[in-house]
Amino acid sequence: MEVFHVRLTDDIIQKVPLLCPAKSFTQITKGFSLEEKWQVITESGDILFLKIYDFARLDTAKSVYKYLEYFEQIGSLVPKPIQFIELPKDSICIQIVSSINGVDGEESLHHFSSDTQYKLGYHAGKELKKLHSLSDPSSLQTWEDYKLNKHNRYLQLFSESTISFPEINDILHFIDQHIHLLKDRPVRFLHDDFHPSNIIFNEGELAAVIDFDRFEWGDPYHDFHKVALFTSEISKPFSIGQIDGYFSDNIPDEFWQYYTLYAAMIIPSDIIWSYKTTPHLIETMWKRVYRILEDHDNFKNIIPSWYVNKINHL
Repeated sequence: MEVFHVRLTDDIIQKVPLLCPAKSFTQITKGFSLEEKWQVITESGDILFLKIYDFARLDTAKSVYKYLEYFEQIGSLVPKPIQFIELPKDSICIQIVSSINGVDGEESLHHFSSDTQYKLGYHAGKELKKLHSLSDPSSLQTWEDYKLNKHNRYLQLFSESTISFPEINDILHFIDQHIHLLKDRPVRFLHDDFHPSNIIFNEGELAAVIDFDRFEWGDPYHDFHKVALFTSEISKPFSIGQIDGYFSDNIPDEFWQYYTLYAAMIIPSDIIWSYKTTPHLIETMWKRVYRILEDHDNFKNIIPSWYVNKINHL
């Protein structure tokens, strides 16, 4: 992973009145983001979260800030936007939002009872539904074209690699049988990284959804692919609750076909991404892939086993 030199210098601080004077600056290194992150305690005692983007990512950074403003206005639990600063001469831009008190779900969920985990997941599903309320009328590309192009690029990379994975044939067979489902899907705002590591909990309550930097536009059901990848490993009760909450306990039959299609389509990209970006976590990636295969009996079953047997997890 590329590492930037520290960009929050005294010179930069002096250019941002909100940051000077301040009592303390603490760098945050957790996560896979390339952006530099800081927690700042101001002279008045306010706690802020600061993220520094390379100026080349100005459009993305401004969009994230704009969407945070929108979601905060409609009552979503997101960090409150405070200020966005452009410093082109320093080749950076800075996003400042409120700091959220609490601990992310990957660290905290296992401390709660199964019932509480389910309730927190139910609330998370409601919050995800709010995010999907935002549509993109300017979108010119269909979801089908976008998703197929991305999928085919990863398949090409996989075919050119020397990675041995015989089960890929079962996965591709399932995808081929269900690829028609991509037609005529709605296009909505997607968090695209919605899982417990990006959800903060405080005193047994959901405090905020964070880290919108991977947002994209597409089928809202696609935002459940991280349930297959990560969330169901961290907490099955939370995963069950997220799905139940999103649909207010009335899950449409079609959902599971899309859920499993996207779970299958994410596997080739997860393999390629892991070998390229996190080679030190290859073993973890393969455990993740084979867990998904087990959940769906090598994609013979549409509904994952942990949901079919949900009574055992609640």
